[in-house]
Amino acid sequence: MSQPIGRSTVRALCVIMLAAFAVAADEPGGEDFASLSLEDLMQISISVASLKEAGILDAPSMVTVIDRDMIEEYNLQSVAEAVNLVAGMSVVRTYLKRDLPTARGVLQDSYANKVLVLIDGVPTWHGVTGEGALARIDIHDVERIEVLKGPASVLYGTNAYSGAINIVLRSAANASPGLQIGIAENSGYRAGGHYVAETGEVKVFLSGNAVDNNSPDFTFVDESGVSGLVEEFIESRNFTGQVTAGHHSAMVNAYRIDESYLGVTPTFAAGAGNPHLLEGVLCNYTFSTPIGSKTTVDTGLTYDWNSRDLSRTADDSVRASIVGDRLAIFGKAVADLSERFNLEGGIDLERRTSSEYRNYDTLTDETLADNNMRDREVDEYSGFLQLGYTVPRFRFVVGARFTDNELFGNDLSSRATLVFKASSSSSIKLNLGQSYRVPSLFELYFQTPTNTVWGNTELEPEKNDTVELAYLGSFGNLFIEALVYHADYKDRIFRTRRYPNFTSDPTDTSTIYVNGDEFSADGVELSMRYQQEEGINAFFNYTFTDGDDGDRIEGTDSYNFKYIPEHAAAAGVAFKVRRFLVSGVVTYQSEVGAPLEDIGDQTTFDLTLGYRHRSGSTLLRHYLTCKNLADDPILIPEYVRQRINEVPSGYGRRISYNIQIEF
Repeated sequence: MSQPIGRSTVRALCVIMLAAFAVAADEPGGEDFASLSLEDLMQISISVASLKEAGILDAPSMVTVIDRDMIEEYNLQSVAEAVNLVAGMSVVRTYLKRDLPTARGVLQDSYANKVLVLIDGVPTWHGVTGEGALARIDIHDVERIEVLKGPASVLYGTNAYSGAINIVLRSAANASPGLQIGIAENSGYRAGGHYVAETGEVKVFLSGNAVDNNSPDFTFVDESGVSGLVEEFIESRNFTGQVTAGHHSAMVNAYRIDESYLGVTPTFAAGAGNPHLLEGVLCNYTFSTPIGSKTTVDTGLTYDWNSRDLSRTADDSVRASIVGDRLAIFGKAVADLSERFNLEGGIDLERRTSSEYRNYDTLTDETLADNNMRDREVDEYSGFLQLGYTVPRFRFVVGARFTDNELFGNDLSSRATLVFKASSSSSIKLNLGQSYRVPSLFELYFQTPTNTVWGNTELEPEKNDTVELAYLGSFGNLFIEALVYHADYKDRIFRTRRYPNFTSDPTDTSTIYVNGDEFSADGVELSMRYQQEEGINAFFNYTFTDGDDGDRIEGTDSYNFKYIPEHAAAAGVAFKVRRFLVSGVVTYQSEVGAPLEDIGDQTTFDLTLGYRHRSGSTLLRHYLTCKNLADDPILIPEYVRQRINEVPSGYGRRISYNIQIEF
């Protein structure tokens, strides 16, 4: 990694940029900062909640939208940062993986396979371990992020267990071709651009980006008590191409992410401080056609290849390569049966393959172990139906997905939603939903040559039953969304000792994946947004989580909700005066349990100064931002192995300057 630039240099850059803003304020041809009105935001069509798009008030699921205005007003610099602001969501870290999206406090061990990631409605996840990668899309290519909280298996099947994140790309309808360039502390930088065009029925989106987001080294004390410096970094490269021509649409997304991690176990001997590499390619083709005037049919296929490569030794002489893919064929349709009834349905055929999970010598590429994962695969077939019934002021939606998995047999997940339109600007929603997650190929078959970790072919799918009651309403420039829920979680999959009481072999301390006991949670999620076209905009998001200890591991004090804060909040204010912008964001979480000692309250502050002007026909946006202004460490309980107390989030203070150019 590069050597960090000095803080005096950063301060000098800040002074130079502030002076540039002051000089530019006298230039002619400026363009004022402006936002969508609240009415416009309320009319955004949400696609993640149903095949039939609907506005926020009418959508049959609870969805929070991070739109382009909010991304720019607070200079959000990654999809992970944006998702972390949403009520009911958090983005956490384990020793093995960074940026794990977590919904409603349901932890994900080392792999983010309980919250589904989609790009323009196309699911993407690793065929071996099940996780998606938020950094595969650059925030400058995002028109909005739709965050669905709660069960989503009726629409999407496995992995949409506790939520779904749909990243909607920009297009010629809402963006112009553009570039972005930025520099930051610790030799951080970003560069990239996107091209959009529309000619007749042909629409094109192309983008490429490179981001190096580095934090200062920190002192890490590992499980063995060894202390040393670990360099914190996340470096991403991605390319996205999307072409729509008439009934045909094709998309390609390719990415590479290098990130710091803390070892295959959190020790320097097991690779702590060496880089963790992620790569992937997603290809999708969709054919859309109307049948008559009331039915639309989409058919197509998706190929999703992902790879992880991680260090296993201090000298990086042995690494592990995890390669898998998914091939999916799908068909779905939306039919307006009458003025009151509409029907949604679809079928999905999918093959998931583990090509390898091998340990190899980095000098010779010799395979040292295949971990029982070579050429494993599973086929799954499913179909779903949703029936909607609409009368004045009421909308009913009922649906179910039937799944046939060759390893786990049949599953039926259902949902039912009632939307009461109390007025033109408010609604009440009651939602009952179920979801499931089948065990990943890794959890089923993984076995080390020394028998220290075992998969388990006797695992059962995880289940989630949730009931939600929500109120949504707008009052002038203020929008409020308030929700309460109760969720029951069954058969949680986690790793534990094979012989916890050492009754079989006292020397055997191996671990195995098992299903846990049922546990539950009650929660409150409150979101408020004040929106003007000019002037002051603001948001406030609050989460209350009250989870029980039904899944407590025998003989320990460890259970899921021990590691989840009871209270969490995020708030922001953006003040716009003509071409100038000043905004700030504060996040807070209350005390949280950890393996050795509790972690106290944690708060962060962000500050952004922005300036916007034109040079001829070119629009320029300047942003000077300081994330985590006080440089306070953000600590996350190490809930996977529970032998050290916490790991850092990986994000310290970051002072950066960015310029966005639209042509």
